[in-house]
Amino acid sequence: MIMKKHSSGSEALPGNRLLGRLCLPNCRLIMGVKEVNERRSLGRSAFPGMGLGTSANPLRSGTTIAELIVACSLLVTGMTLIAGGAVQSHRLRQDTRHYQLALDEVANQLERLVTMTSDERNAAIQNLRPSEWLESILVNPEISAETIDDEDGERVMVNLQWNRRGQAIPISLVGWIPSSKLNFLSKEASQ
Repeated sequence: MIMKKHSSGSEALPGNRLLGRLCLPNCRLIMGVKEVNERRSLGRSAFPGMGLGTSANPLRSGTTIAELIVACSLLVTGMTLIAGGAVQSHRLRQDTRHYQLALDEVANQLERLVTMTSDERNAAIQNLRPSEWLESILVNPEISAETIDDEDGERVMVNLQWNRRGQAIPISLVGWIPSSKLNFLSKEASQ
């Protein structure tokens, strides 16, 4: 027996078993087994959307493909942007690491040159080359140094350049050489 639900109550309708859909606006169960069988015998036009191979809503048959194309294109675009960002992030980390290593090398060379005597320093500047460890990491590193003596005092400038992307300026550090006058004054102050 099929029950028809009303807001005031329910009443019995003739039929075999309950089958059908719940209509939300007026809350009724519709279509029993007999009605479904009658509509199936009439063909697809009488009961649209319930035949084999058709969608539940015949007006939406093409939107699924369009939605799939949009979703796939958004996915590909998102993955392309993420992959590009990951590659750029890796390159930036590598460039930063190389720059830090080059800066450490220049600082070490400068410290070594500043503590030498004038003759030792001139000989070391002529034979200056990057460490083997740095040569194994950076591409074609070239290091140079020069002694500058002017009214600001005597100092050593060390430059390091290597092959990298873009128009990169060399790393330069300057260290002042302590003069004999300063050494004499510091000895007097300590006494």
